[in-house]
Amino acid sequence: MISLFRHYGKIFWRSFLKNKVHFLLNLLGLTLGFSCFLFSILYVFYETSYDSYHVNGDRIARIVTTLVSGGNETHTALSNNFLSLTLPKQYPQIEEMVRFKQFDGKAAIKVSGNNQSIPFEGVWYADSAVFGIFSYSLLEGDKKSCLEAPNTLALSRKMVKRLFGNMSAINKTVEVNDKQLKITGIMDDLPGNSDFRFDGLISMKTLDKPNEIPWVYTYALFNNKAAMSTFQVKLDEFTRKQVNLQLASEGMYVNYKLEPLNSIHFSTSHVYDTPKGNKVSVEIFLTMGILILIIACTNSVNMTVVASFSRSMEVTMEKIYRGDHGYCPFLFDSWYIPPGIRCNGEPAICTVRSAKP
Repeated sequence: MISLFRHYGKIFWRSFLKNKVHFLLNLLGLTLGFSCFLFSILYVFYETSYDSYHVNGDRIARIVTTLVSGGNETHTALSNNFLSLTLPKQYPQIEEMVRFKQFDGKAAIKVSGNNQSIPFEGVWYADSAVFGIFSYSLLEGDKKSCLEAPNTLALSRKMVKRLFGNMSAINKTVEVNDKQLKITGIMDDLPGNSDFRFDGLISMKTLDKPNEIPWVYTYALFNNKAAMSTFQVKLDEFTRKQVNLQLASEGMYVNYKLEPLNSIHFSTSHVYDTPKGNKVSVEIFLTMGILILIIACTNSVNMTVVASFSRSMEVTMEKIYRGDHGYCPFLFDSWYIPPGIRCNGEPAICTVRSAKP
């Protein structure tokens, strides 16, 4: 077995030394083709894996709204605040609901007693159920009670590093726009493939009259996947009987729609929504990656076939030159004038005929 590999190794090495340019071009084409294919596949996997790390992802849905008024439709990622207060009481299929509200204006955060503040981007208000519904990793603090009390805050590890360095930040006080908040939770940094991104969550109870906020981002956790898939009919009935009857006098009505968590990243454009991916671009990248791989493999096969023909011609000419000029059994019955063949050191026409049985 070792001698066999050594034999083929010698053949490969001799072929490489004799056809360096051909070998390098073939290798470069295959390398570029496979690299482009792998890049496109990695991009497709990344785009299609948004929010896939949530354990309950197949049971979580977002409620979006279509508001119709005066013949004009407005599609928004927000929904009415009362939904999270009413739906769980009327429908046992819903296990929990959570609201998000974006921080108004620009935020700055600093450690209490320190005059130096830093920009605090990506800060939201949220209900305490957020860590029970989503699989956000909480490094320190209790998931159930982390945001239960007013004026409490959960920070990402990145923000804690910027504020406190390597010191522990749990139960310490910070100021966000001159409002003192107690750090009750430290989260791990969110993965890059998260549709909803933030560096800090403030308890929803910190707001004045949080239940009277008109519009929020609403997510629902259902008991099972089947309950979520059939709940749209119940939501339409709820909207028709308890919402649109009151709005009819104002000449407007709303439609609520459930969006499964794993489809939000490619959902249609809504007002006040997070940046979304483009499904067409993903399909184009995948198609181009496959085509480039096919072209690279086809080109490599063609170059290899051309090289094999060249080698076959060399072997044929070698046998003609070294063999009996009047008797060559491997050729067809024909007369052949090999170019460049010399007989007795002088140019000559050497006739070659095939063997007869």
